[in-house]
Amino acid sequence: MTLTPRISIATMMTVLPLKGEIFFKKNEEGFFTTSDLGPKLVITLKNPAEIEQMLTEFNFMIDEHSVDADNNELIRYTDLSLVEA
Repeated sequence: MTLTPRISIATMMTVLPLKGEIFFKKNEEGFFTTSDLGPKLVITLKNPAEIEQMLTEFNFMIDEHSVDADNNELIRYTDLSLVEA
């Protein structure tokens, strides 16, 4: 299993929609996977909080960060330019 470097994720942050959500599915090994950051791109990471932190660094507001019964995580976000408008 290959973890995506932080710089690759940061690059994807620059093309995110102004409002959206990212769903992370937890696998048996404890890693989280998402394909919500771009077409044909699958990101695997140990902790979705890293994405939440990078969203705030790129001027996104976190609307929701929730965990379901299967320990999958959902992050809903909005670009600060929409919030301040």
